[in-house]
Amino acid sequence: MYRRAESGDTIVEMVMAFAIFSFAVVVTMSLMNKGIALSQQSLEVSQVRQQMDSQAELVRYIHDTRNVAWTALVGTDATPGNGDDRITTNIMPLTGTTCPTLATFVSAAYRPFFITPNPAAPGTFTVSSLNATSYTPASTYAKVVYPTSAAPTPVSQGVWLQIALAEDQNGTLPAYDVYVHGCWATAGQTLPMTLGTIVRLYGK
Repeated sequence: MYRRAESGDTIVEMVMAFAIFSFAVVVTMSLMNKGIALSQQSLEVSQVRQQMDSQAELVRYIHDTRNVAWTALVGTDATPGNGDDRITTNIMPLTGTTCPTLATFVSAAYRPFFITPNPAAPGTFTVSSLNATSYTPASTYAKVVYPTSAAPTPVSQGVWLQIALAEDQNGTLPAYDVYVHGCWATAGQTLPMTLGTIVRLYGK
């Protein structure tokens, strides 16, 4: 009785099979990492948009109620851009390979600021300039850290506002554009993420 000849896989076939398997694993892992990065970026964009919407709503509230903080933004006289207001003609562009640093803000006279409620006096707000104490680059995503009793100094992490005069609609009513910007480093890409919006407000 004869035995049927048996043949196994050759070394070349084994190498090819292992190479194909390794390639499939690498592609799968790459796709998974890309998906995780996109999910992280989407979450960060949602969180930053909430932070920016909060700043925009604070500006609208201060304007609509003629809170004393509104005077801190537009001043008390007819001369924009002097020491009693935050009005600027130099709006920070949202371009570049890195987020702007504090030195950039100061050197170009962008006059950036951010707004936080004052926990010690309800109904009042603090308009903070960006300085070494109040501004840091975003550690995870751009946000504003509100003051607390334990940490009374508000801090902006990658969020800034600017206010500029807009066109005069009818010759007597001033208009203001408030630019709300956010910039932060994110996972999965070398360039920073940026978001921006504009709030149009009119004098009364």
